[in-house]
Amino acid sequence: MEPWEIKEDDTRKVDTQRVFIIFCEDSAIEPAYFNMFKHEGIRLSTHGNTKQHHAQVDHTTEFFSDKDLLEIKNGKEVLKTKVVVGMVSRKTPLVSGTIERVIFSPKWFVPDSILIKDKIPKITKDPQFLKKMWMKVYVKGEKEEVNPETIDWNNIEPGDVPYRIVQEPGGANALGRIKFVFRNIFDVYMHDTPSKDLFGKTKRTFSSGCIRLEKPVEVGEFILRNRENWNKEKIEKAMFSGKERIEELKTDEKVPLHVIYLTFSADDNEKVQFKNDVYGYDKEYAKILQMKKL
Repeated sequence: MEPWEIKEDDTRKVDTQRVFIIFCEDSAIEPAYFNMFKHEGIRLSTHGNTKQHHAQVDHTTEFFSDKDLLEIKNGKEVLKTKVVVGMVSRKTPLVSGTIERVIFSPKWFVPDSILIKDKIPKITKDPQFLKKMWMKVYVKGEKEEVNPETIDWNNIEPGDVPYRIVQEPGGANALGRIKFVFRNIFDVYMHDTPSKDLFGKTKRTFSSGCIRLEKPVEVGEFILRNRENWNKEKIEKAMFSGKERIEELKTDEKVPLHVIYLTFSADDNEKVQFKNDVYGYDKEYAKILQMKKL
């Protein structure tokens, strides 16, 4: 469901373990076009015009992102951390899911689309690229490693990729040292990143759709808070072990999660700040509103 497809009466109850991720742009504003927005425990309503809004969060455990910030609340503010989201051409999807798995020292199975668009140009330019990045090549469905120098990379076509590229755990891994998996049809997830410098930028739309975390250890502490002995020290030890470790969350440990796109926010004084509509969703919604008036 896109933001402009949400109905006015689309209000649902949420529990106290629910998580929200809301990402916005922190720069010059464009007016937001909406009437009444009710979705998953967040109420946003206008009072007379588009410059006077009230934003209220009904429940306790949320991930928030303002200026691409991620904020965890559990009755009170627990953590605030920046995030990197999908570039305009590879938008982070607006999804609902449940965090059900934490992977330490993860391997990265390079998606075919990223292999075609991003990796093959680098491989053809530098034959040592895969080795430098700790990446191994396999024929799909087989376990034996393939020598990448025997492959004609220029003849690989989208939709017919016979090889699987796997990046080993470590500091160069695109997923960093920890990955948080939540069920969704787009196969996106939250993860650490080796590209820490991107968190210093105002506009943080650099990923291929997944959500990169500036403070993955703290997020891990929050998600594993009900699991015995999983403190910061144990999390960091698992992250830097160099050996992939998967922790499946029990039913009562899983955390529902929602990714929501907003182009404004309200402070404690109900003062609203509008953000750039980086994905162009407001413009699409405005078109629909105009069509309804015709």
